[in-house]
Amino acid sequence: MFGIDSSELLVIAVAALIFIGPKELPGTLRTLGRAIAKVRAHMRHFTGGLETMIREAELAEMDAKWRAEMAAAERPAPRPPASTPAAEPVVTDRPAP
Repeated sequence: MFGIDSSELLVIAVAALIFIGPKELPGTLRTLGRAIAKVRAHMRHFTGGLETMIREAELAEMDAKWRAEMAAAERPAPRPPASTPAAEPVVTDRPAP
């Protein structure tokens, strides 16, 4: 959790006990816990909104791609030229066997 070691956590706890005092420490920790819970709830809401926006953008992109492929499939295939000249016989100057 944020790279805090157990010894650093102990120093923070002792400092809080000294500066806040033993009477007010439980109320302060309760208030801190509620604030952290609210921040987490807001983060979940924000993350959920971002995921929804990303999902909608991906769906719109897939829909556009699908529509383009469907339009290409509905277009008639190009026809080959109607008449092609017959190939002329190849004449060689070889003597007959």
